[in-house]
Amino acid sequence: MGLPHPSKEVNGTGKQLKWFGQAIIEVLLLLGLWGIGFWPLHIWNIAFTGYIACFFPRPVKDLPLQYRLAWTAACFVGAFMARTLLWILLVSNGVALVLNYDFFVRMLSLLPINRYEPFSAKLVMDTFTASPKEGRFSAGKRPDI
Repeated sequence: MGLPHPSKEVNGTGKQLKWFGQAIIEVLLLLGLWGIGFWPLHIWNIAFTGYIACFFPRPVKDLPLQYRLAWTAACFVGAFMARTLLWILLVSNGVALVLNYDFFVRMLSLLPINRYEPFSAKLVMDTFTASPKEGRFSAGKRPDI
């Protein structure tokens, strides 16, 4: 019997664990922006999450894997180069915690690898104005996402 995938709900606790993980990331982002020096811990937390996602066989087209890799890259860039990026991540994660609207995931869904429809202004509007819903988000409604 194999281990359950980290994104699957185990005994109905999947949503709570995801929210708790996002809350920890939000606190670490705040501490990092205040200069307390928790950036190494935050970066290793995200890198570990990315490793766990890679540990279970997943294609690169899988949006949660892209999300973790993009977060890791954004935190590295934000911690060492562009501090403005950290504020964007902080606001994005805060909105995701409170409203279940993840701007970062919606941006990733517009990448060519994640779209089924051709890129258009209507697709962008539909992506960012659609209400949050449970399950996977697919702006292009690609059947394999």
